[in-house]
Parts: sequence; C-alpha cells; structure tokens
Amino acid sequence: MDKKISRVQILKHHDSFVCQFYLCLLITSGYAAAAWLESIPQLLCLPVCIASLFGMFLSGRKLSAVASLKSRISQISFPQISADNFVDYLGKEGKDGALYMGRGGSWESSQCQEASDFLKCDASSLQRKFIKRRMVLKSLKSFRKWIFHPAQSLFSLRQDLSFLIQASGQQWISALLPEENAIWQKASHRPGHMLIVGGAGAGKTQIMIVFISQDILAYLSVIIIDPKGDKDIRNAVYFSCKKRSGDTKGIFEFDLAYPERSIHLDLFSNCSRPTEIATRICDCLPKETANSEFSKMGESFLKTVCQGISIANKPLTFKRIYYYINNRGKLLVDCLEGYLKEVLGKDRFKDLCTDIRIHKKDKMETYLNTYREFDRNDDVESVIKFADYDEEFIYKRAIMVFQIVEKLATGDIGKLLDPEDVTAERTLSLRDIVDNQWVLLVSLHAMKDPDLSRIVGSLILSDLTALAGSRYAYEKGRLNKVALYVDEASEVLSEPFIQLLNKGRGAGFITCLATQTVSDFIARTRNKAEADKVLGNLNNLLCMRSNDGETHRYFAERITKSTVKSRMVSHSVSTSADSFYSQKGSLSESVSESERDLVPPEILSSLPNGECFAVISGGHVVKTRMPYLSFPDWETTK
Repeated sequence: MDKKISRVQILKHHDSFVCQFYLCLLITSGYAAAAWLESIPQLLCLPVCIASLFGMFLSGRKLSAVASLKSRISQISFPQISADNFVDYLGKEGKDGALYMGRGGSWESSQCQEASDFLKCDASSLQRKFIKRRMVLKSLKSFRKWIFHPAQSLFSLRQDLSFLIQASGQQWISALLPEENAIWQKASHRPGHMLIVGGAGAGKTQIMIVFISQDILAYLSVIIIDPKGDKDIRNAVYFSCKKRSGDTKGIFEFDLAYPERSIHLDLFSNCSRPTEIATRICDCLPKETANSEFSKMGESFLKTVCQGISIANKPLTFKRIYYYINNRGKLLVDCLEGYLKEVLGKDRFKDLCTDIRIHKKDKMETYLNTYREFDRNDDVESVIKFADYDEEFIYKRAIMVFQIVEKLATGDIGKLLDPEDVTAERTLSLRDIVDNQWVLLVSLHAMKDPDLSRIVGSLILSDLTALAGSRYAYEKGRLNKVALYVDEASEVLSEPFIQLLNKGRGAGFITCLATQTVSDFIARTRNKAEADKVLGNLNNLLCMRSNDGETHRYFAERITKSTVKSRMVSHSVSTSADSFYSQKGSLSESVSESERDLVPPEILSSLPNGECFAVISGGHVVKTRMPYLSFPDWETTK
C-alpha cells in the first residue's frame, strides 16, 4: 500500500517543511564553515552535514512536489476577455467547427483523491492563507508607494484581502488539475444535444453566450428562446452577426416587451393539418390539467373551430379562431358556404345566393337545407353540433383552452402572431429563418407575464418540431445545421419539444438547454419517467454550482465511480495502578479504500461562477472554466 504523504498534507504543514529546510540549510552551512575554519574537527562535522543535507533533500522534495499546486491555489483569476480578442482567438485556434468550451483538463481518480483530502482539512482557510501571503508580498514589492503613501497602501491591501471573503465558490478546485488547456468538442459530437444545469448566478447565461457567438460566427442558423430577455445575450448576438457578415441584416427579434422592434411570426405555415394548431395550444396547458376531461373537451371544441375555418377556405390565425369561438353562428354559416361552394360548383352556388337575396331567405336555414340534400360530412356535422351548444355549457367546459386563445389573439401579442396584420413591416415563418441561415432572438420576459411567455415559447418550439419533421421527411441532401438554445427549458416543456429532442438530430438540429435544477423537469412533467424522457435525449452535460440533491444524483449516475484511500493513525499509552514504572504504548497505522463519486457533491456545491464539470463526447469528464466575454452595448454602438 502506498504510504507517501499526500500533497494536501504537505500544504497543510507547509510552514513546518519550510522551517525544516532552512534549519537544515543553516546547520549545514554552520558546520561546513566551522570545519573550514578548523574550529571543529572535520570528522565530527561530516556526519552532521550529511544528516542535514539529507533532511534538506527530503523537505525540499516535498516543497517542490507542491510548488505548482501552491502557486495555482494562491491565484484568483477571472478569465474575462473582450469579444474582439475572443473572435481573434477562435480565428487562430478554431478546429473544423469544434466548439470551444473554456480551459481545463480531465478529472480523474487522482483529482478525486486530492479533492477528498482537501475536504477533510480546512481547505478554505488553507487557500486564504496562501492568497493573503501572496497579496502581501506583491504589495510590498511597491516599496516606494509604501514609503510615500503608507495609509493609501494599507487601505488598498485591506480591500484586496477583504475580496477573498466576497469571491464566490472555492477557487482551489481548479488548482487540482495538473495543467489547464483549451477544451474543444468535435462538431460530430454536438448533435447529441446538451444540458447546462446550475443554480442562479452560477454563469449559465455566460456559457450560452460563448456557444451562441461561436455558432453565429460559423454561419449556422441560430434560434434563441430567452425567457428573461437578457441584455447580454442581445449584445452578443448583434456583435457576432456584425463580425460575421459586416451588418446585422440577418438578425430578427421577437420581443414581447418591445413589439416595436419585433417581427411578426407566422406559426401556422408548418401545420400539416388544420387541427394541429388545436393540439399545439392544448399542449401549453399545465401538466396537472392537461389530462382532465374539461381539457380534452376544450381541445375537441378547438379542433372543431379549426376544421370549420379550413372548410370555409380561410387561413388560420389566432384572431380568427378567437372570433369564431365567440361567433359560433357565423362559423356555421361560413363553414356551410365553403362546403357548398365545393359540392355545388361555382354556378349553382351563385344561383343559390341569388335566390336567398331575391326571396330574402334566412341564409343559415337555406344553407342547412341545401347541405342535407347531400351525404353527411363528419367535420360539418361537428360544426353544426358546436353551433347548437348552449354558450354556458361550452365555456364551463373549455374555459382553460379558450383563455389561452384569448391571450394569443388580443393585445400586442395578437398583432405579432397575426400573419394578416396590415401594420406588419415583415412577417416571417421559422422556415424562412432556417433556410436563410438567419438568427432569431425570442425574448419572452417571463417576469412580466409568466403564463403568456410559457405559452408563446411552447408554441414556437411546437412549430420548430413540425419544421424538423418536414425537413426529415421531405428534404434530401445535406441539411444546414440549426442551433437551438432554450434557457429555463422546463418552463416551455411540451410533448412536441420532447419529440424534437428525440428526433431532431436527423433534421440537422443541435439543441442546448439550460435549467437551474434537474428537479425543474420533474416538477414540470409531474412524473419522473416523463422527465427521464427529456434527460435521456441529452448526451452532453455541463454541471455548474448546484445545491439540488436530485441534480447531484443525476450527475453521479452519468459518470464512473472512483476509489479513495483513507489513512488512519492511532496511538495509545497506558500505565498500571500497581507500579508507576509499568507503562505500555502502542502505535498503529491503517490505510483503507472506499468507493466514492468521481466528483463529490461537496465539490459541485462549491464551484466558483463560470466553472463547471462537463460530461461530453461519450462520457469524458472534464473540469473547465469558461471565459467571461464583455460585449459592447448594442444600443449605444449601433
């Protein structure tokens, strides 16, 4: 069994080893000088010098073994770089479409062992001791400032030392890596999709910004669904597009809080059948109410309305659906009119309309009588039955579904989602964005209206799923890649979105999700098995600082276990009551091995901002630090 003292124990007793080294050096120098001056016999000095030199060698070897670890543990560095420098770095070091994931290295059993040793001792105070010492020595180098401005120098030093308490996370975790190199993920491994999980303020948005910038610069079509409306993401998108093509013509925004700068989205162009939009709307219902009888009845009513609009040969829009829900008689008339135009032909239907006008007949009754002369049509019969229902009966059973339609058809959002709005400067579909390799930034501003942001986000993802299905089934050849980024993904989770994760790879979609905890998916789906359907489609995982136990368990299940050695030293002394001189003593040492997670939960809970453990490319575990990119404010620089 290996009985060498660990690097952590050497650091813990670092001052003792330093004293031992200099004491041996002093003794060796003293006896050597005495022997040279012949004040002490040389035969007496030689053994002492040899013993001192050997002690110097042992302590020096221990200090040199931890020199790099001591140096790295005493440095707090924040890899903040300007956006221009980052773009230059990618141009020089980029590797065939690979994704830059910061700097770090592989996390192996040796790092797990040292992490366990650190956790057993007071790692934080050990780190602060070395950092304080380094800061003091660095400050004393500017001796001229201390001589002429002692008060200012002291105040500055105190401020630097107080920063140690304010720094987030445990900086010594990165110091356990032998060295840090650039981490790149191959382009061929990215379609496995990615999950970024981390607590509030851990740096998820910054990681997404690093990835988004690279995809835009690589001429991918990028779609970003941002529930918060983060300003940094917007600045990064505009800056990257300007660097890519010299202008920002390929950027389009859909912003619920700023409709004046938003495009109008057509979410109906990818529907393969009229009733599909009804299914999409009902998928926006909360999971606890989606399977209720009232929800199913509301979906049935909504499908009837959509089918009636289709028979009337009118395009589907949320405003038109909402109008016909509140005017069921008008829906029946228009539906019968469209149906009779088709079965009667143009001339006979024109004669029928002339007869109604001349004899002042009731249009609905005449249409119904004429319709009954032909074979029954199931879709028309559903519209007739829907029009005959009592209004109170309908609204009591479908109020939840109809409220969603009302939200989508009224106000500013009603205009933004209306392809027929005459005030729209430009109306685009998601296919237009994807085919032209444009960038779409969807800012939902969930804090302003959480329900509306969740509904709109779910509908956009449902339309993307339909688009992916169309690309997969009908489009041949090499498909251009589509990078989809979804922050707070649990808020917009729906069945079509799960299908997109499951089958989107074949349609050229590369998806990156971000959430605070794995428990968010369980809470949203109300079922762990349903949550596992989502998590099972995410092959790459980036775990940042998190205090959630379910997240820790999920991460531990994705990686292998490690064996950790523990050393126990015990000693005892006993005396006899019969004789004072009868004494016994014992000294024992034992080393045991135990199985532990390769990345202990205590480490995951202590990560600094911007740092994460990543499971990428088929199970490789790496510890990485992401750069903090500073982008110019687009509003002031455009």
